[in-house]
Amino acid sequence: MLIRSLTWMCFGRIEKEPKLKNLIKQIEPYHALSRLQAAIGTGLLFLPWGSSLALEASSAAFSLQFLISQTCLFSLSAFMMHGARCTINDLWDRPIDKKVSQTQLRPLASGGSARSPTNAIGWLGLQRLIGLAILLQLNMYHILLGASLLSLVIIYPLMKQITYRPQFVLGMAFNWGAPLGSSAILGQKEWRVLIPLYMVHICWTIVYNTIYAEQDKKSNFLAGIKLTTLLFGA
Repeated sequence: MLIRSLTWMCFGRIEKEPKLKNLIKQIEPYHALSRLQAAIGTGLLFLPWGSSLALEASSAAFSLQFLISQTCLFSLSAFMMHGARCTINDLWDRPIDKKVSQTQLRPLASGGSARSPTNAIGWLGLQRLIGLAILLQLNMYHILLGASLLSLVIIYPLMKQITYRPQFVLGMAFNWGAPLGSSAILGQKEWRVLIPLYMVHICWTIVYNTIYAEQDKKSNFLAGIKLTTLLFGA
């Protein structure tokens, strides 16, 4: 009841303030472009970071304050990377998103107020600058490893037109946090632990993204999009 009352008060305030209402209207397309309303994406990006951090924290002595600060940094980084990844994906997929029912309403595909690729690129640049500022709070190994993630994020949308296994590339990008979590607190890599952890998370990504793609299998096929759901005959 309290939340409902506060929500009503906020929206009532917005309706009485034309400037505020107009500002929100201008921001909303960028909010949609980064899928800021989809917390599940940020959670899935944080999962490999968090699991790697938990594994290393259990085998070494770290203060609670340090672990909380690292968790907050990883959470913010996952939030910004999710938004940037969605923006990059929409920029590449704009022509084919119009052909798939599940993606027709995305800002760039629908021709809404965020239809300008130039605006989307500017928004992407802002997100990456914030992401870089977060990354610079960590050690050099983590910074280099984190910077290399961008190449995987960029090529993933292209893989959907080249191979029926693009989810493997998505899994590599989405779960890059597995080695990042360890490097952030140890300053080194424990590959005998991190490689199995990384591969498990990649397999998990392939599974849930294949299930997600099943919803529009026919549209994806007609649009020429290659996905594991078509490869597996799901």
